[in-house]
Amino acid sequence: MTESSTARASDERRDRRLRIVAVVLGAFVLLYSVVVAQQILAAVALLVWVFGIYLAWRFVRAHERIAAAAETMATAGRREPAEATGRGTETRSGTAAGTPPIDDEATDSTEE
Repeated sequence: MTESSTARASDERRDRRLRIVAVVLGAFVLLYSVVVAQQILAAVALLVWVFGIYLAWRFVRAHERIAAAAETMATAGRREPAEATGRGTETRSGTAAGTPPIDDEATDSTEE
């Protein structure tokens, strides 16, 4: 396994554990508010806050992944600039891109 796939697997395990803890905690709060406090709206309000925090966490993680992908693309682009920009490569006529091909017939006719 590479280092990035190991880190990704570790992040997925951690995220799964956090989801399990959040579900168990939410269920506990809901049961407590219904059975002991007998106020269902207190549980709903708390669960809305927990869900909001969860969405914020997902938002941050998504942006971290986007930033990591952009960094990877930038690093790959820095390693091979000729391929990324098309400069310095040969065209079908055998000349560098952007320069006109030499007309051999025109040079032969001036020499005669």
